[in-house]
Parts: sequence; structure tokens; C-alpha cells
Amino acid sequence: MKLKTTTFLFLLLAFLLMGFPFFVLAQTLDEDMAKAKAQVMAGEFKPAALAYKDILVKYKDLLRADGEKAGTVWEAFGDALNKAGWKDRAEGAFKRAEDAFKRAGKPRQILNGAMAGMAHPDEKTMNKYTMASLKNEKAQDHYRRGSAYFEDHHVLYAIMEFEKALEFEPENPELMDIAGRTMAEYGDVYFDKARGLMEKVRKSRGDPALQIPQWLALGRACAFAKKYDFKLAEEALSAAIKLNPKDFLANLYNGDLFLIQGEYKKSAEWFEKSLKVAAGDLRPLWGLGDSYTGLEDFKKALDFYSQAYELNQELPEAAFKFATGLKNVGRLDDSIHFHEVAIALDPSKAKYHLGLVAIYLPRIMDFSSKKHLDSALALEPENPWCHYYQGLYLEMRRRIDEAVAEYNLAAGYGPGMLDVKFQLANIFHAVGNSFPGNNFSCENPADRLEYLPYKDEKQAFRLYKEILAINPKYVQAAKINEYLAKLEEWADTEKRLKERIDKAVR
Repeated sequence: MKLKTTTFLFLLLAFLLMGFPFFVLAQTLDEDMAKAKAQVMAGEFKPAALAYKDILVKYKDLLRADGEKAGTVWEAFGDALNKAGWKDRAEGAFKRAEDAFKRAGKPRQILNGAMAGMAHPDEKTMNKYTMASLKNEKAQDHYRRGSAYFEDHHVLYAIMEFEKALEFEPENPELMDIAGRTMAEYGDVYFDKARGLMEKVRKSRGDPALQIPQWLALGRACAFAKKYDFKLAEEALSAAIKLNPKDFLANLYNGDLFLIQGEYKKSAEWFEKSLKVAAGDLRPLWGLGDSYTGLEDFKKALDFYSQAYELNQELPEAAFKFATGLKNVGRLDDSIHFHEVAIALDPSKAKYHLGLVAIYLPRIMDFSSKKHLDSALALEPENPWCHYYQGLYLEMRRRIDEAVAEYNLAAGYGPGMLDVKFQLANIFHAVGNSFPGNNFSCENPADRLEYLPYKDEKQAFRLYKEILAINPKYVQAAKINEYLAKLEEWADTEKRLKERIDKAVR
């Protein structure tokens, strides 16, 4: 009897100890939430937004396990961002809150078609919109809401409403058109959906009926979707240019298309053309900076990034691009400063934190790297670049199996993920990856042996081929061609050996 009692008490103690960390975390989470809420009540919206961001980072494991708590924090973060004037970022926070509540099986109370805290479409604006071809009342209502949101520059909310409308009338060409164009404009995770919708619109209407907006959306989506199609993108954007050679977006998107394929001189030409059409727009300047970065003329690239920043120093993307240019010319301390400026201007964007990770990791500044990597992962856990840098962080610590899992998550996110594919291919090729100054790096013969369990020549060959198919001028193209030659030699040897074995068996 005594033994049973002792066993029971031991198991009870173990159970309490297992649950104790989350219990304590939940208590301190409530305390931190109360402090941030007090800042909102006092009208200190920017400090409150930063406090909620810190909560997302500090309690990321707890929030990952509890969708309802995650939804509550994201909604509060969105409210603070909205009141602080970061309305675009607030939209994303509210969307994450909605997703978290759904994941927890507790959808948030809907008020006038939107989550509490989200901006609501103006009734007068909604009344301006009716789509005659829509027969379903609910589809019509969601379309009107989406159109009102779009007019008020709430693009993500507009997409959410158009998606709901499509649930009721999925084959309506007019609805597919506006939804596809809006998704292509927003980009990010919506490029694939945009491509699918715009291809349906093209098939339904025929090429002669398509105008510049439809061609632009199709071209843009085909260039950046996970299932990209550069040939179709070029065809669509060429059609837009034929309709109007001076259309700003047609020139800009052509620049982006050639940029992602490594045709840097061509991309620079298109960005120059778009700059002549709209001299005050920063996007052509950034495009020129990116093009000259590809051409390894880093000083000229920095000039363009600097021009853009001077035109709008309150724009976080301008500070971030300028910081990138400074990094490329070796001015790392200045680059760190302007990354921090970008974060201060918009504390909710993962890539600004990742820019600092890209500086700190090669300098083996582990604490600073982890701090900003955790921030990025907490803010945008689905962002493929977060998983890329998490993979680097893990691989540098010999945790190759975990790194491969992170790289695999990132590698499928469209044509922009060439660095991820290269890192992964090197693991499968068992040549490993270089981390100068780090305790673990492929230059050390003993370290390279640790890659052998992951050797998969077919996977390596496929990934190297994919990289060169997307961008033949990729920065590591020479090394890839060297590896491919060896892999082709290996494949030929394997083939001949198999043929000999088959003959011997017969």
C-alpha cells in the first residue's frame, strides 16, 4: 500500500512539474498583456505595439500550443498597430488572429463581417458597388464589402471578402477577374491563387478581350507563384506593353521578371523606362539598386538605394533597402543602424529582423542573431526566409537533420528561393556548406564527414538544375556547373555499372 501511495505521489509530482512551466508562462503572459493594454489605454500606441511584439517573441512556444491565446495577442497587436498608424501591418495581424482562433476551434465573434478591431467598410462606399453578373446575394454582399475595403486601401481585407464571394460563385469570370487582380497586386502568398484565377479569366474571355490590368496580373502572378512560368509571364507582360509602351507597371513588372531570372542588364533597362514614366516612385530606384547589385556594381546600387531613401525617409522599406546597399559595400555598422531604423518604423515585419540576422550570423554573433531570428519567426512563422535563416542557424550548430527540415519548408516557395535550394543541394551532394570562422564548416574534413548520412545525388542534381533553370547567372553558378559535371559523371558510371550487372544476371 505504501509503495502504491509513493508511486502515485511521484507521478502526481511529475505531472505538476511538466505543466508548471506553461502555468507560470500563462501567468506572466497575462501580466505582460495587462501592461501593454495599459499603454494602449494611455494613448501610447507605438510603445504598446512594440510591447505586444515582444510578447509574441517571448511566449512563442506557449502561443504555438494555444491558438486562443495566440489569437488574443495577435488581435491586441493589430489594434495597437492600427491605432499607431501602421494600418497595413494591422491588417496582417488581424488576419493572423482570425486564423489562430479558427485553429483553436473558437472563431472570433464577427461584427458586420469583420473581426472586432478590424476596420469596417463604409456603408456609403459599399453602396457604390454592385456586380450585375452575381446572382447569389451572399456573393454580392461579400463583393460589395471587398470593393469598399479596396477603395479604402485595405487590400488584404478586400481579398478575404472576394475569397468568400468566390465560395458562392466560383466560376463567375467578372468576380475571378477582380479577385485575381487584387491578389496579384498584394502578392506574397496569393500569387498562386492569382495565377489560377487569371488563367481562367483568359480562357473564358479570350486574348482579344483582355486589357492591360488583366495581362499585368497574369504576368505578375506567373513570375512569382510557387508554380512559376517565366515564358507565360513574358508573354503576358509583352501583351501589356503592346497595348501601352509607356504603362508604368508594365515596364516595372518587366524589370522584376528579368531581375528574378538574373538578366540584370535587361532588368536595369526596364527599370530606367519605368523611372522615366514615374520619377517620384521609389520602386524603379529599388529595382535599379537590385539590378546593379546583381551586376556586382555595389557602389552604383547604393546610389539608387540612397536616392530612394532621401525621397522618403519615413518609409521602412526605403530604410531597409538602403541598409542592404550599405551591407553590400561593407559598411556593416551603418547597415545595422538603418536596419534598426526600418524596425523602428515598422516593428511587425520579419524581413527587417532577418536583414540583421544576415549580418550577425556570419560574424558569429549568436545572441544577436537568435534575438532577431526569434522575432522574425514569431512575427511571420510562415515566411520562407525565416526558415532559411533558422536552417543556417541550426546547420552552423551541426544540427543538420533539423536544418534540412527547415530548408525543405522554404525551398518550395517560388523562384526567389535559390539560396535555400543551393544550401540544401550542397547537403545532399555531401560537399557541405561553408561558415568561415564558425566551429563547424565544410572546410574541415572531419566536419564534412557529418554530411555523408544525408547524401542523395539525385536530389542534389535536381536542385542544382532548378537553380540554373531559374537564374543561369546565379552568384554560385560556376560552382554549380562544376558540381553538375561531377554528378553527371557519377550518373553515367552508375548507368554503365547497372547495364553490366543486368547483362551478367541474364
